[in-house]
Amino acid sequence: MHVQRTLPSSRTARSAVTAASPAALRDLVLAEAPACLLDPELHSGAPGESPADEAARVAVAREVCASCPARLPCQAFALLTRPESGVWAGLTAAEIGALAAVASGAVRSAA
Repeated sequence: MHVQRTLPSSRTARSAVTAASPAALRDLVLAEAPACLLDPELHSGAPGESPADEAARVAVAREVCASCPARLPCQAFALLTRPESGVWAGLTAAEIGALAAVASGAVRSAA
């Protein structure tokens, strides 16, 4: 027997995630048992990592993030907290910073 699971609309999920505090978002991420917890160094890197090793590690981390059930709350957490390093929801810290800056500008423009 196939049971179809009804998921909330992406708009509903997005508004629930964007209204959450950093602690609540962290709890949402951890509740989904994200794959990054199995290999934290994959998402954070090792000291002294070469640029080639970093690029390869980030590519693999992005693949892990692509299928992670915690991707949406992870991305919201990262946008809210703006981490200085690592891969979060498939984005590097630099990409998250740029995305957050664009989003801040878009919010200011709309106001």
